[in-house]
Amino acid sequence: MANLPSFRQLEHLVLLADHGHFGRAAKACHVTQSTLSASIKELEKILQASLVDRTKRRVVLTPLGLEIVERARHILSEGKDLVEAARAGSEPLSGTLRMGVIATVGPFLLPEVLPRLRRAYPALRLYLVEDLTLRLIEELRSGRLDIVLLALPYEDCRDLETRALFQDPFTVALPSGHPLAAGSAVDLEQLRSEGLLLLKEGHCLREHALAACRFGTNGSARIARSAPSDTVPDHLLRVDDLVKALLVAAV
Repeated sequence: MANLPSFRQLEHLVLLADHGHFGRAAKACHVTQSTLSASIKELEKILQASLVDRTKRRVVLTPLGLEIVERARHILSEGKDLVEAARAGSEPLSGTLRMGVIATVGPFLLPEVLPRLRRAYPALRLYLVEDLTLRLIEELRSGRLDIVLLALPYEDCRDLETRALFQDPFTVALPSGHPLAAGSAVDLEQLRSEGLLLLKEGHCLREHALAACRFGTNGSARIARSAPSDTVPDHLLRVDDLVKALLVAAV
């Protein structure tokens, strides 16, 4: 097997390129200047190539040296990710977790949950992606997302592991003075002749609202479209519930 450079040698080369000076680079990696110089020479010996032009008064990397520096950055980054992945396997909710969320849930739920989640799990690097349910499911199946936060039921989730975090009931909102506003409840049949305010096609909340009213996607009710309400439900999940779901995704 070929003699390979060490991560420490690659780190020394990158720091030398960043600082442009042996003394400053040595200070940045907490070694003596002679130790850093010896490390770079050993790296050149292993690669059988000159990486630093030592004929100049200042540090100048050779063209090959510049290329090796960029490759070294990538290798060091991959090595760091490898360590984080290993730690995530032994320490709950640490490392990188990529979560998708739908627009009708994220703005209301995440501002409440994320600050507490960060305080409880500082080693967790949570990356968020907001999109429609269909595309989030595709990203989850492809491995580009680890977990998604969406509204159930959804037909394409049947073969995925799911966990219900909370229930958000539907409520009929009517103008004051509307004939149906006089009672404490509204019969679903009474809504068939009314106009409904829904999100545009592609949002699962649209289908859920139609299903709750027992209308098909081409139901007889008149439909108007609008953006989601700014009203925050007062019965959202506790942070502990979301943590349990994240733990399932991380395992």
